[in-house]
Amino acid sequence: MDVRPFDNAAAGETLVSAIVPAYNAAKTMAETLQSVRAQTHRNLEILVVDDGSEDETVRVAETQAAEDKRVRVIQQPNGGVAAARNTGIRAARGQFVAPIDSDDIWAPTKIARQVELMQANPNATLCYTWWACIDQRGRVTGHGGRHTAHGDALADMCRTNLVGNGSGAMMRKDAVFAAGLYDSSLRERCAQGCEDYKLYLALAAAGDVEVVPEFLTGYRTLPDNMSSDVAQMCRSHLIVIEEFRAQHPHLSPYLDEGRRLFGRWLVMRALRQMRPEKVPELFQTLAREDRDAAIALAAAMPVFVARRAASRVRRLFPAGRRRRRAPQTFPAGVIDA
Repeated sequence: MDVRPFDNAAAGETLVSAIVPAYNAAKTMAETLQSVRAQTHRNLEILVVDDGSEDETVRVAETQAAEDKRVRVIQQPNGGVAAARNTGIRAARGQFVAPIDSDDIWAPTKIARQVELMQANPNATLCYTWWACIDQRGRVTGHGGRHTAHGDALADMCRTNLVGNGSGAMMRKDAVFAAGLYDSSLRERCAQGCEDYKLYLALAAAGDVEVVPEFLTGYRTLPDNMSSDVAQMCRSHLIVIEEFRAQHPHLSPYLDEGRRLFGRWLVMRALRQMRPEKVPELFQTLAREDRDAAIALAAAMPVFVARRAASRVRRLFPAGRRRRRAPQTFPAGVIDA
């Protein structure tokens, strides 16, 4: 990856503040920061907010800071990802802020493409890109929603999180402050998970949304036990939806549709990452937290069982398998997908 040292040639460009919240991220931090430093838009400040890490996160970040004066490390006691992002935004000097989680990756033109659209539309509060799922090695495992909603996209944002993750957005800093920043109280309410979506809703209500229809954000998805997170994710989404509904009751039909879509997405994500014997536990959790999600689970079970059966058949008859393409590494493997 080409990581050039900062020079004054970029002084005429708009300053963008990249916000990197980090907690025990020593294994992935260097790759993330290198992708930020390699942006073709050179006028960046890169604010790493260490959220009370207990590993070598600070050392890795400080090594990067010694190589590139745009990188600055801020330390704080552990307060959660929303609080860490807010700390970075409060310290930001740029007109635009662009958060990136400490295990995700940006393609080199990500910031430049977003700045172009945001500058062309002074009413734009938010710009997002398409994204690719990547694994531990940066290999592409899938693609995110190829949404194209832009302009007045509030109804679309109510139906689904157009950005899809915490690393694909660029936001106008003044609009973020007007929206109240990320809601760190969700953590205190045992409802982490949808802080970014809540902010995106507020920004979509306040102005236009722009989209770069290119795979410029690499969103890392690692194997974990989703069953322990289902209750919290359901609770987080419900709180965000209901609080937004109270402010915008006329959007209720779109918010209701969003609840159903989120329930189905959460179910399928959980099913892909868990053992079959965990399904009853998942169903009980969903039934307590979100009836719509429980119904979605019941509807998804035949598809899930069929896929499991097909997987077993392919293992029994390997000659019948389709030949898979060689793994591709982000971003080269998705730009033309």
